[in-house]
Amino acid sequence: MIFCSDPYPQNEKLKNELNELFNSFIKSGSYIKGPNCSQFEKNFAQYNGVKFALGVANATDALEIALRAIDIGQGDEVITTSLTAVATACAIKNVGAEVVFCDIEVDGYNIDPLDVERKITGKTKAVIAVHLHGHPCDINQIRKTCDDNNIFLIEDCSQAHGATVGGKKVGSFGHASCFSFYPTKNLAALGDGGAILTNKKYIFEKCTELHQYGWVNRISVSENGRNSRLDELQASFLNLKLRYLDEFNEQRRKIAQLYFNGLESMNIGLPEEKLGNRGVFHQFVISSSSREKIKEHLQDHKIFCGLHYEFPVHEQPNFRKKNCKLPQTEKQVSMILSLPIYPGLERKSIQKIVSLIGDVV
Repeated sequence: MIFCSDPYPQNEKLKNELNELFNSFIKSGSYIKGPNCSQFEKNFAQYNGVKFALGVANATDALEIALRAIDIGQGDEVITTSLTAVATACAIKNVGAEVVFCDIEVDGYNIDPLDVERKITGKTKAVIAVHLHGHPCDINQIRKTCDDNNIFLIEDCSQAHGATVGGKKVGSFGHASCFSFYPTKNLAALGDGGAILTNKKYIFEKCTELHQYGWVNRISVSENGRNSRLDELQASFLNLKLRYLDEFNEQRRKIAQLYFNGLESMNIGLPEEKLGNRGVFHQFVISSSSREKIKEHLQDHKIFCGLHYEFPVHEQPNFRKKNCKLPQTEKQVSMILSLPIYPGLERKSIQKIVSLIGDVV
């Protein structure tokens, strides 16, 4: 069987090193907020070209803590895309702010910067720009809009570890950025994990307080925080995997090219990479009016694709709003399908997938 995302081949390649790290972790007696976490925060900040990094329990916490650190709450509006993991919107709602959904670009799946500009009101406090499927959104235009309107920019980089815009890593453009290390991500833990990056010392200090009970130090509590820490074991695994991230991302790009070569003559929509951007293909997403036939035909041959956003967030019961219409988003969710892509996926499997799609379209 072939799955849309499979972390096993990557972890199997690193098995001996992962086992050594686990044994070292057991012997260390340091399981929370120890040297592995500190080293990973330093390494991850350096890799992304920012000053500060903070490990947290997951990306949902990262987004919520970052929003709280810039004092977003009741009465504020935060703009984001509806074509994203529901966690992005949950974080906004969890701090008491109002979610304002944007449509996606006509020539892609990322948030439309023109719609961002249209949705700004006097209550808008921030924009969460998601780099979906491993492809950078138009972050420079969104940053300009945020600067012009004196609002905060947070990047959701949960699917885009290592992606670049003009040679600069995503996660280094906003006031803060948030990452997931879920086991199927490009940079993956063997469990949950997340991080917040920022170049702003005051944001970093506030996030540091909020992620651990609100402690200013281990004596006084500034405000009600939470327990959201990246543990030592996952940090040690991430330190190892960070050394391989560029290599694994290059494998994803090579797999993507095989898909492009095989599918470009077929009547289906393929991912587009904009000039100056370098994506990392967390997903390889096609678009077709024959999606269900493709999906069922592949499944009959034990190949399981992904319907990651069958329903956009603005159509979910908890986020549904009267008169919220996003025509481009609503059109695409009925047609998009994520094909298998992960380090270790074999060429013969890719060729089989391409051939089977050709049977249908």
